[in-house]
Amino acid sequence: MQFTSYNWFPSGIFTKLGAAKEILPNLSEFKVHTKHGTLNMLWPKLEPLHIDFWKKIDDLIDNENIKSWGVASNFNFKKITNVTVLDDKNNITLLIEGNKNLIAKFYPFLVNSRESKFRKMDLEDVKVRVLGGLKYQNHNLVTFYEEDIVTNNFEKHINNCLANSKLNDLEIQLKEIGLLLGRFHTLMNENVAPPIPEKWNERLKRLEHVTSSNTLWRAPHSKFTEAILTHGNLSLDKIILDSDNKWKLIDFEGMKLQTLIDSTTRFPAIRDLANIYWSISKIMNDLEIYDNELEKNMRMWLFESWLSKAPKKWSNSNSLDTHKGGIMIWEYDCALYELFTEQAFEGENKIYTKKWLSNVTRIQAIMFKNRIYSALSKISIAIGLMLLIGWNSIDQSLIFLGMFAAFSMSWAFNRIYNSRAPNNWSD
Repeated sequence: MQFTSYNWFPSGIFTKLGAAKEILPNLSEFKVHTKHGTLNMLWPKLEPLHIDFWKKIDDLIDNENIKSWGVASNFNFKKITNVTVLDDKNNITLLIEGNKNLIAKFYPFLVNSRESKFRKMDLEDVKVRVLGGLKYQNHNLVTFYEEDIVTNNFEKHINNCLANSKLNDLEIQLKEIGLLLGRFHTLMNENVAPPIPEKWNERLKRLEHVTSSNTLWRAPHSKFTEAILTHGNLSLDKIILDSDNKWKLIDFEGMKLQTLIDSTTRFPAIRDLANIYWSISKIMNDLEIYDNELEKNMRMWLFESWLSKAPKKWSNSNSLDTHKGGIMIWEYDCALYELFTEQAFEGENKIYTKKWLSNVTRIQAIMFKNRIYSALSKISIAIGLMLLIGWNSIDQSLIFLGMFAAFSMSWAFNRIYNSRAPNNWSD
């Protein structure tokens, strides 16, 4: 099959293609077997990269298994004059030209998409509107957007700022993105669930296994790291300047090939922040800008702006405690996932990804040393309480003095422990 050579196909882990099962005229379902599991995929005989697929799409829409909505329900596909393939990394993104020009995104793999969930929510202020689409059963097959969504994304903007040392503009714009994320997370607070640390740690275990990362890191996660519907796979190129001249989020399709890793759809809000941190680091690495102070400032601008808008329960010190995971454990998740996709799509192994993962042992060693202060704090409390045993046999004033000293030392050790935690914008 020709599609096995396309950029969006996971040729790096592909092992075997199951027999095609025609489910509709011009649409077949395949079992794509990989080293890590099986993916379900839909692919037409007339490929979506060619104009004939779109001119005959009414044949799909007429079938009961394909549901059209929005602009797809009344668009005259027979009047399409041109289809242009747009460069969108590993996505199938096309410009369809006709009476009305549209951007079409075709999704060959059947995965759970956040796009459908978010469509029912009032997110006009933070999310690019989907004009319509086609769904096969409960899965997005095609989504349509306005033509200008590909012209101005934040990744291009930040590249320009960094390349031309426009640091004032960079600070202003990153703060805007922080406010955007804070507003988005405030809206997601209406659909919140308890933390699921077991699933999040199982996900890390699975990623470590499939990537052969030679790393091991788990986090207890604070009770304040509640689970929400995050963006799914946020990066700076998934923030665009909408037609109303505001930065907004786009592409809520979730993580590529996630079904090979886990089925978790809920994560803490700080996962989106970790994704942006990771995106910033990759851009600076690609531009060969090795300025740690600038990168920390960029993260700080984003973080502090997000802090001013996000729900306080997610932005307090307990929720962001690095010793319990914090943002840093989600950067680890990003690094593992990046390594996984590099391997899956036979992309060039980024030196930055390997370098970040090689630092995990050092980070853990620092945290282990810090925990000594936590242990000393607890030991001091225990000593203070044990002094009560001698209440009837030792001078009570000495007991009070000893307890005061023990509890004071416990407080001091705890302060040292908390102060030594990496801050929320360290790299």
